[in-house]
Amino acid sequence: LASIPDSILCNGRATHDRLAGWGIPADRLKVAGAMRFPETRMPRFDPSAPVFMALPFDHAVAGEMIDAAALPASRSTAFLVKDHPMTPYSFTETDQIRRTDRPLGEHEALSGVVYAATTVGLEAMFAGLPLCRAVWISRRWIARRWRRLWRIPPRREDSTAPIRSRR
Repeated sequence: LASIPDSILCNGRATHDRLAGWGIPADRLKVAGAMRFPETRMPRFDPSAPVFMALPFDHAVAGEMIDAAALPASRSTAFLVKDHPMTPYSFTETDQIRRTDRPLGEHEALSGVVYAATTVGLEAMFAGLPLCRAVWISRRWIARRWRRLWRIPPRREDSTAPIRSRR
């Protein structure tokens, strides 16, 4: 314990409890919250601006989100894609789907925000921007349901492969 600081600031109760469970004395732990918001500036809504897409930590969900942005129904929409800071996701940029390294609050205007499980959704809600939460469903489940709904015969190739790999 000699190498542990006199005071440890935790992002929340869960971190506090985990450290206490590991034997850190409770009197050294303080819940301080996450220092995520150095500025309160948020983008304004502009229907002609791009959609901000905040990719999650999970690569399977990130891939589903990129695939959805590339669908024909999405082609009239421009997307700015922001990687999760801990898990960059590789994808091919197009005129319609571009990578950004700027967080939500550094954009002047956006037409909406697509997120999966991130604080970005909460930030966008407070900014009054339209939101869409991406919920991952297995490709196999989607393929079966679509075939039944539209009476599409099964394909010989693996129809559960990501859209981006069939281009």
